[in-house]
Amino acid sequence: MLINLLRRLNLASRAATLNQRAKSFNVPGMLTAMMLMEVALKSGGVCAWCGKPITEETDAQFDHVFPFRLQGENTPENLTFSCAECNRRKSDKHPVRFAQEQAANGILTPLIQRLLTDNEQDAMQQLTLL
Repeated sequence: MLINLLRRLNLASRAATLNQRAKSFNVPGMLTAMMLMEVALKSGGVCAWCGKPITEETDAQFDHVFPFRLQGENTPENLTFSCAECNRRKSDKHPVRFAQEQAANGILTPLIQRLLTDNEQDAMQQLTLL
């Protein structure tokens, strides 16, 4: 099912659009259709932000975890496969802020857990410096 969805997504066109947008923000990185396919396959066909299956009805999208506005790069490491609803709700928020909002609603995907854990460690390091 995920493979069929990926065939319909026109990944080359999506990569070109993401690259053009990154260039307009003067953001480093370049994506290819193959990179987008790898991100989607790694996701297992579920949204990284809510854990729901991504189907044609949910409008599959690629989301930059750290938005360009926060110096996020246009690289596969900064990309997730997400549903349109989560991508729209996250928009250009800091990913930890959005992860906290999702967790407050009982949603704890692996990405959210990782962001919250990493943020907790950063906060503890900052406290030890004080």
